[in-house]
Amino acid sequence: VSFVRDISLPFPSTRVITTGAHQPRRISPRASHEMLRSATVLALVGTASAAYISTDESCETFGLSLSCGMAEDESSCATGCEWVAGDPDSSNSDYQEDRCAVPSADNEALNDSMMTGIAALTPALVTCAVFDEDDCTGSCGWGSLPFGGDDDDDERRRVLRRALLEQGDDEGEMCLPSHGKAQQVLIADGADPFTKGYLSWVFNAGVTCPAEIDETKCNALEGCVYGESDYGEDGVESCHAPPLAAMLMVNNKCSGSVSDELVAMANAEAEDGDDAVTIDMMYTAYGVTDQTDTSKLAALADAKIAAAEEKTAAAEVAYTALVAASENLTEDEAEEVEVLAGAAAEGLPVKKIVATIDAADSATACSSAFTKMGITSDDGACTATAARRRHLLASYSTKVLINPTKVDDEAATAAVAALKADLGDAAVVDSDVNAVSEMETIDNLDTTSLAEFKTAANEAAVANVEAEAYEAEVEAESAASSVAAVSAIATAALAAAACVFA
Repeated sequence: VSFVRDISLPFPSTRVITTGAHQPRRISPRASHEMLRSATVLALVGTASAAYISTDESCETFGLSLSCGMAEDESSCATGCEWVAGDPDSSNSDYQEDRCAVPSADNEALNDSMMTGIAALTPALVTCAVFDEDDCTGSCGWGSLPFGGDDDDDERRRVLRRALLEQGDDEGEMCLPSHGKAQQVLIADGADPFTKGYLSWVFNAGVTCPAEIDETKCNALEGCVYGESDYGEDGVESCHAPPLAAMLMVNNKCSGSVSDELVAMANAEAEDGDDAVTIDMMYTAYGVTDQTDTSKLAALADAKIAAAEEKTAAAEVAYTALVAASENLTEDEAEEVEVLAGAAAEGLPVKKIVATIDAADSATACSSAFTKMGITSDDGACTATAARRRHLLASYSTKVLINPTKVDDEAATAAVAALKADLGDAAVVDSDVNAVSEMETIDNLDTTSLAEFKTAANEAAVANVEAEAYEAEVEAESAASSVAAVSAIATAALAAAACVFA
């Protein structure tokens, strides 16, 4: 339910604005705030969604929602809004009273567009959902999504919520795509500004912010603030995403076109004697960086990519130390470690395939596996162990780790399908594995050095996934405006980071 009451989207239900003293002031909550907890149901509900609405339509409708929401009576209902009679029987208290609202057709189009974004996220949701909390790293993160409630007026989201309550652990949490991964997917899919901005807040609120317990580190995260949450226990401080940050994130995606409406909304709620609220004050108060033009966005991308390069270099040092300390590492194990280390630093899960292949020797079994999959030995690591011999050939249990830095998800899925088509489904078992967890199964790796690498790789993974999302956003903005806004520094830094494990 919206905190801008006429948009029937799963916004947080409490607004916070800044007074002249820069202190947050709460406004009464309008509805309950529940959680999503499953990839499976998203796949069922999200796949039939419509196409994305245009950038102009997305931003204009969002801006209109702010203007409509400020109207106190029919005479002040802004042009483009409609005056709607209240429904006393509505389960949503906002809809029981007469109100100035966004036209229902525009509201429905924005809803449909966001559901299209959720559908686009389904493969990433399914990939992450298989991991437990310890293995939920890199392009995945542990949490739950703040997204809707029982009084939500959209049946699709009510169905989602009810079904998803059955998923997750005892606290309703599960492994989900990270904020950076979600943004990568939405940008590549061509999502509209509202969908990108709102879902950016959703993954911050449910995954990124709650995972950080250090106050300084929390406040350094984009869109996160350390303190009392509107939805937390009174007097208890935590890292959270303030509800109004969602609006600022949408404004970023709309290139600042809604800034005036946001300022007007904040000042409309101000009390006598308060200093006038500015857009800069709002961005500062709610932990969101102003990215409303391509130069600001590119500068932030430069900083993110430089940080990723630094973290990746540290992971490379830790990887070198790990190999040096593991004196008994075999050649096959070393090849596996190289693939897994590169994936870990990039925050990517690894496709692991175990197949039974008849061959004269282990080398032939591995060669045969790569050939049947339509990839080369440069695209992964392989080990084969004889299970039983039949005449001149033996059946080899053949394990292949496909390198995700060289073979993307679609190609890896096609490779597995090709192997199953050749050998039969019963002879092939595939799974997505956490790279570091798979490294921990290699007996000859030095455990102390591996623990140090794990820390460095996890930090690099988070930085790389986030940096790639920002670079993708800059490229998308540049393509849309025909302006080359990606700086030479950012491009060079990203290339260097990508080559560290090559």
